[in-house]
Amino acid sequence: MEAGNNERLLMWARCLGHLIQEAPDTAARTSVAEEINRCNGDRVQMNLLAEFYINYLIRLFRQDKGRTPTPSTHSSRSGSFDEQRSLFGAAVEPAPKDHTTAKHSALRRDGYRCMVTGMADLLATEQMTDAEQQRHNVAGLLVVTTNYCHIFPPSSNWDLKPEENGHPKTHYSGNIWGIVNSFANISVLDELDGENMHRLSNGLTLQVDLRILFDALKLWFEEVPNQPHTYDVHTFRPHGLLPRPRRVTFRSTNPALELPDPKYLKLHAAVCRVAHMSGAARYLDLHGREVEKRKFMAHDGSSAELLDSRLHRRALQRGNGTMFSLIYKYVSQPAALIVINTFLRAKSFLLSLIFESISTFLVMRGSYGRVQSLPFGHFLKLSELTVPEEAKAIRFVAAHTSIPLPRIVASSTGFWNHYMFMKRVDGETLECAWGMLSPEQRSNVVEQLRTMVGQLRSIPAPQHLQISALENAPCLDGRVAGRRTFGPFNTVAEFHDHILEVSKYYDERNLDTIRSQMSDDCRVVFTHGDLAPRNIFVKGGTVVAIIDWEHAGWYPEYWEYVKAKYTHDMDEDWDQAIRDMIPGDYEKEWKLDKNLSDRIVGAL
Repeated sequence: MEAGNNERLLMWARCLGHLIQEAPDTAARTSVAEEINRCNGDRVQMNLLAEFYINYLIRLFRQDKGRTPTPSTHSSRSGSFDEQRSLFGAAVEPAPKDHTTAKHSALRRDGYRCMVTGMADLLATEQMTDAEQQRHNVAGLLVVTTNYCHIFPPSSNWDLKPEENGHPKTHYSGNIWGIVNSFANISVLDELDGENMHRLSNGLTLQVDLRILFDALKLWFEEVPNQPHTYDVHTFRPHGLLPRPRRVTFRSTNPALELPDPKYLKLHAAVCRVAHMSGAARYLDLHGREVEKRKFMAHDGSSAELLDSRLHRRALQRGNGTMFSLIYKYVSQPAALIVINTFLRAKSFLLSLIFESISTFLVMRGSYGRVQSLPFGHFLKLSELTVPEEAKAIRFVAAHTSIPLPRIVASSTGFWNHYMFMKRVDGETLECAWGMLSPEQRSNVVEQLRTMVGQLRSIPAPQHLQISALENAPCLDGRVAGRRTFGPFNTVAEFHDHILEVSKYYDERNLDTIRSQMSDDCRVVFTHGDLAPRNIFVKGGTVVAIIDWEHAGWYPEYWEYVKAKYTHDMDEDWDQAIRDMIPGDYEKEWKLDKNLSDRIVGAL
C-alpha cells in the first residue's frame, strides 16, 4: 500500500511539472505556475492541485470519465478561478444529446472517409449508387464503421442544473470550463455553449478503433508548423494500428463545412502528453476499472479498497494528525480491509431485506413479472441467484462506453435473489414507438444503435477470454437452457458443441451437417444478447436507454444478430434495421440457428 501511495505522490508531482512544460502557450504556462506558487510549498495543497487538474482537465477529454468528481475547493485555488467556476456553472447551456446532423455534415466534409486512414464509411457507401460512389471517390475503397468523434466531449455539458445550488454536475462543468478558459484561451461561451458543442470545428470522422484511442488519450494530433491543417498522428503503444508518426492533412469538400479547430487539437495533444508522461493516464485507466478489478468487492458493487482510496483523499485534504489520517493509517492494513468488506456485506444483506419486504408488500400498478413499479418514478427488479447479476453488467458497460443505461440507485444480493433498484427511464420502448417514428427518426435510431453495438464490440477483452457472462460466469440464454445457466466455454467450438448437445430432439442424422457449417474461428465480442425493441427506450428519434442486460457477456460476434432476429410483431423495416445496426453478414449463422430452433421443443 505504501508503494502505491508513493507512486501516486510522484504522479501528482510529475503532473504539475509536465503541465508547465506542455502548456499550449505562455499564458497557460503562467496560469499553472501561479496556481503552484499559491500553494506556498505546502505538499498537501500541491497534491490536491495536481488532483484537481487531473479531475477537471485531463478527465475532460476521456470518454470514460468515471463518476463525477466530488465538488472540490481548496486554499491553493485563486479567488478569480472560483469566480470563473461560478460564472461558467451558471452560464453554460446544456448540450443536446443528439448529434446526428453533425455526424452527417462531418461525413460530407470528410468525403465519407475516416480522416486518418482514408477508409470509407460502411453505412454511407452502402446507401450510395455506383455513380455516387464514383462521384465521391469512394468506389473500391476499404470500408469501416466510422463515428463522429468530439474533441471536447459533449457529455461534459449534459444534465446541467444551474438552478440547483451546489449541483455536482453543474459544479463539475463550471470547473472544467474555468480551466479551459484560463489554460487554453478558448472562449467557451462563444464556441462550445449549447448546440455549439456539435460544431464541426469540434469534431472528426474516425473509424471506431481510432475513435476509442482518441477518447482514451492514446491518439492525438501534433500540428506541423507552417502547414495549415496538417498533423502528425501520434499513438501511445499503437500495437500496429498506425505507423508512428503518420502525417495527414485535413481537407473539407465544402468551404462552408469548417475543419477541426487547431487550438482544440493542440489542447487535446498537450493533455495526452501530460497524461502519459506523468502517469496520470495509467492512473485513470486503473481507477476506471475499479468496479471489476478490486479484490475486496461487495455484492452491491462497492469496494473496500475503493473506500480505502477515498479515505486517503480525505486524509490529504485534512492533513496529518487528524482523525481522517489516523483512519487511513489503520484501514490500509489487510485485516482492516477484511473488516470493511464484512461491513459492506452486512450492508448488502440489509438492503436485500428492505428490497424483499418491498417486493412482498408493495406491488403497484405497472408492475410486471419480477419488475415492480414503485412510487416516485422507481422500479425494483428481482432475478434469481442462478442468473448473472445484471447490475454488474450495467456498471461494466457504463465504465467502457457512452451507451445510455438505466440509472441504478442501489443493488444487492440476498434471500436467493439479486435486487436492482432503478430510476424509471424517461421514454417509451421502441416496440411501441416504431410505428409512429418518421423515416428520418427511424434512420437516426438505427444509426445510434449501430454506434452502440460498435462500442460494445470495441470493449477490450479480458486476458483469459471465455464464452461467458462477465468475470467468466456461466451464460444465460432462454432458448438454450431456459432460466438455467450453462458454460462457460474456453472456445467457440466448445460453445457450438454445447448448442448441438442440447438439441436432443433434433434428427441426429442432420446434426453433423449443421455442425460442419458452423464457423469456429469467429471473433468473441461483448454482446447485449437481447437487443429487441422491447429493451430499447427512445424519445423521439433519440435512444435514451438500453435495458435488460442479464443476457450480456462475451459471445461469438454473430450472436447479437441471431438473438436480435428473434423479435415478434415488428414490420419488415425492423428486420432491415437489424442488418443495418449490427454490421457484418450473419445470415448463414441465423439460418442455421433458426433451422435448429424451428425443430426443437424446449431445448433451443
